[in-house]
Amino acid sequence: MTATGTSAMRRLLFPGDQQFWFETLRAPGHTAYGGADIGEVVTTAARITAGDYGSWYEQWAATAQRVEAEARAQLAGWLPGTRRGEPVGWPAIPTPPRARTNVL
Repeated sequence: MTATGTSAMRRLLFPGDQQFWFETLRAPGHTAYGGADIGEVVTTAARITAGDYGSWYEQWAATAQRVEAEARAQLAGWLPGTRRGEPVGWPAIPTPPRARTNVL
């Protein structure tokens, strides 16, 4: 990425605060491993006051608590042996009907 492209992106979230921009830029790197969502990174960063470390902590902590609550709610309806996302009570693997065999 060119220096011009980097400068343009920095102005979107933390104009004039290179440290906060760099730390925010690290977060999307975790998306490939399921550790971040780009939309959550952008919305969290938008709520942070540049240069305010307390704001940085509070907003990331709030995002983490919200994501944890969503995960716990989803897991509450999941039982071991079932596929994630299916309502409780659905079989993990559908049992096929027994095939008729003709034994002579």
